[in-house]
Amino acid sequence: MRLLVVGSMTLLLACVDTPAGPGVDTSGLGSPGGGDGVPAGGDEVPAGDDEASPDYAAVFGTDTIHHIALSMDKAEHAAMLDEMEVLIGTPFGGGGPPSEEAWEPLETSPAWYPAHVVVDDQAWEGVGIRLKGNSSLRAAWHAGIRKLPFRLDFDQLVSEGVGAEDQRLYGFEELSFANGFRDETLMRDVLASAILEDRGVPAARAAYWWVTLDAGAGPEPLGLYVAMELPDDTMVERVWGEREGPLYKPDGPCANLTCYDPASFEGKRGDTDGADIERLITALLASRDDAPAWREGLEATLDVDGFLRWLAVNSALQNWDVYGVIAHNYYLYGAAADGGRFTWIPWDHNEALADWPAANEDPLLSQIDEGWPLIRLLLDDPVYLERYELFLLEALEGAYAEEPFEARVHALAELLRPVLYGGEGEPADSTFLGSEEEFDAAVESGLIGFADERRAEVRAAVGL
Repeated sequence: MRLLVVGSMTLLLACVDTPAGPGVDTSGLGSPGGGDGVPAGGDEVPAGDDEASPDYAAVFGTDTIHHIALSMDKAEHAAMLDEMEVLIGTPFGGGGPPSEEAWEPLETSPAWYPAHVVVDDQAWEGVGIRLKGNSSLRAAWHAGIRKLPFRLDFDQLVSEGVGAEDQRLYGFEELSFANGFRDETLMRDVLASAILEDRGVPAARAAYWWVTLDAGAGPEPLGLYVAMELPDDTMVERVWGEREGPLYKPDGPCANLTCYDPASFEGKRGDTDGADIERLITALLASRDDAPAWREGLEATLDVDGFLRWLAVNSALQNWDVYGVIAHNYYLYGAAADGGRFTWIPWDHNEALADWPAANEDPLLSQIDEGWPLIRLLLDDPVYLERYELFLLEALEGAYAEEPFEARVHALAELLRPVLYGGEGEPADSTFLGSEEEFDAAVESGLIGFADERRAEVRAAVGL
């Protein structure tokens, strides 16, 4: 086993000696301990309370910067580095990917490793940590950017005798930390999640966390991340008041819903034998000669209005990394309160609110073919098309209306600017961001200007 090193700097999650970051209160982040990277500071938290209600203000408040200090044993950290080099196939910082195949999902998910976590002067031992993501992980790895995306699971390693059963961070078992890849404002996940929820679409919460890591050289800054709520942790219970229904995360050849293949529909919780997915696909692809009967059969298996509402909001936000372009980034949940019908849950919004080349520019999605039947077949139906156009106009209201949206973007910019550009900011080798001038331009033209243009395109598409 070996460490990956460039010069004297340990790669991946360890950093050079840099202040924790401007405008960031580092009190309560723990203190460095011995050479193994495990800090001495922080009051130990007793075994978690599985019944404790999640504290959303403590973890997902969006008007503040939260702080988390991670520590890993040096040997465990080295193993994580070695594993990732094998999975990706190149050393850290080895340059751009050699081919399109290099952007394909990893063949296996990275392993979990134990970490020590300190938040608000409280410490959690034996927390599972692993790297996560696809393009955001590969891009950072190839470019030598140490701000790699990761996940935490607070009782993942209990079966291996590590950590405490039902251990939670303020009621949350899992958190996903996104690194802001392709988001020059670091706002898209936070804005899109809030807009989706405001417009009636079930969506995971998102908030800002300043992350440090001690892997044997003392606590060092990784920078500002966006923490995401996991649908298979707290989100479904927050939305539906229960979490016993089947939850799937589709990804693979049949995740476009043209076919059924168990490997394309990963079960995350509940009874996920796939029979309900097969019923959904059968209903979707059934004959439409009798349109009312087809709609009735489909609506017995899927909250169609919920899907159309998401599709409309997503079109207004112009997020391309979704169903309709790539068969991933969504969940399906069958709530008992809704008779087990599936509800569409979107995931991963860092590509939203931007005019990417791959985006579906026409708000009415005329370019989508039958390779994406849940879009094409619904929008070819005049009843569903009429509903979709109404949802498109509703998407432009509330949090996405001109004044509230612009005010929220400016408020987030004021929150982020001192952290990202005051003093040292994020370490140069641990950021995707450009200069402060580029940040300001991206805020004004890339977000506010884009949203103004997109609203006009949507209104024109529906004849207003």
